[in-house]
Formats: sequence, C-alpha cells, structure tokens
Amino acid sequence: MKYLFTICFILCCSTAFSQIMPTENAQLHYRLVGFVADTFILGHTTLIIAPGNYSSIDSIKNHACYNQAITAKQTPVTLPSFGTPYSWYVSVDAPKAITYSIHHFSTKPLPIEWNPSQIRLRIVKNENKYKNTFIFSDALKAMTDMDGNILWYLYTSDPEVSFVGGLVRDLKVSPTGTITLLHNNIPYEISYTGKMLWKAPRNPSVNHDVAENYHHQFSKLSANRYMIMGDEPKMCHKEFQAGTFPIIMDVKNVLEHP
Repeated sequence: MKYLFTICFILCCSTAFSQIMPTENAQLHYRLVGFVADTFILGHTTLIIAPGNYSSIDSIKNHACYNQAITAKQTPVTLPSFGTPYSWYVSVDAPKAITYSIHHFSTKPLPIEWNPSQIRLRIVKNENKYKNTFIFSDALKAMTDMDGNILWYLYTSDPEVSFVGGLVRDLKVSPTGTITLLHNNIPYEISYTGKMLWKAPRNPSVNHDVAENYHHQFSKLSANRYMIMGDEPKMCHKEFQAGTFPIIMDVKNVLEHP
C-alpha cells in the first residue's frame, strides 16, 4: 500500500515544542529535516548547512549545501545523503547582525534492507502538481519523494523494538501527524523522529486466543483511539485429516483500543 501526503503537517507536529532542531549530535534516520531555532527572525535570518563536522563559521560557509533566507519558523530541508555528519548555524541581520552557535548532527547510514541498488520505488508518471508530495510505501518501509529517492526509513529509538525484516502493512500518517503501521501484525504508533508512542496490547480480550490476531486496516481515530481489523484462524478439519492443512482466516473482528 502506498500513501501520498505533504510533509509540512508531520514535521510541524514533530518539532512543535523544540527550541533547537535537530538537537546537538542527533542521529537521524531521515534526510528531510525540519530546522527550528528560537533565534529565527523571519525575513532577517539565513540558515547555512554543510556536510561535514566543522567547528568554524568559514568552513561551514565554504562547504555549504544550503544557504538560504528563512521564510518560516520551521524550515524543511532535504539533505544530500544518508550516513553523513552535518554542521549548521543561523545568522541574523536585524535588528543587528548576529551569528549564532554552530550545531552538529548526522544522518544514519541506510541499512542494507533499504539499499537503493537492491530495491527502489519506480515512479511511472511524475505529475508536476505532485512535486511537493511524498510517498509512504509498505514494501520499502520508507518514505520517498516523487523521484523514488528515500528520504525517511522506518526506525524507532525503542530498544525493545526493531523494524528490520518482517512484514509491514498500513504505513501511513495519522490525523495527528504521527505515523501508524503494523509490523509482523503488531500495531505501532511512532513519531517522525522515531519515538515509540503506542504499541497494541497482546492480550486475548476479543479472540480468546493466546494473543490478538491483528491483521490490517490499522487507523488512528479521534480521542486517541485506534481501530484494527483482526482475524480468527480456523482449521478446516476434513482437509486437516487429508494432510493439506488449509487455514481459513475469518477476518471479521473490528478491534478498538483506547
């Protein structure tokens, strides 16, 4: 399943309460980054970013990949590559000229699972009207631009959860700007920056089985509630005796969690 969306809403939700983003020495699993600083003065601030770990303003300026005036309190920038350290600062020319501290962060390398030489989203027809649109792909477990380039991949900072390997369904943006998905039939809600926000319980409250059998159509509803279609496996006994072992998935339960 693929989902198209614009990025402004999700980035704003991820950084709404931060004074400096990215935070110092952050390691990011995305290269579409929302830059925020409490020193931004619209129309009078320039954001300068350079690939590399620099300690001087001149070095950043001389190697800059981005050097533009700020037109919004939160500025999204697509960085050149994964697996790269970056340095950045802002300069303000009003009411008086000020150059602020240098900040550093890096983008994580793309895991082998997301190697563009092995798997890639092919855009058959790139309409100009969708140029500022991005795509979530279950198969890629990633977000791409309209040229198929990976800008964000599925990751969480939760040490007990890994999204490497396994099957992903319903990877999409929720109405509140978070990201919801099923991984190996377990529903999760995470932030764009990888923070684990919610994980569905695995108790047998509906199917009276060892654990709930979550299946598909996972959506976040209003008032922080979630809806997921579940299945109830049933063995067909005649075929079982014949040794063919078919499993009938009776997808009829709508599971709702607070």
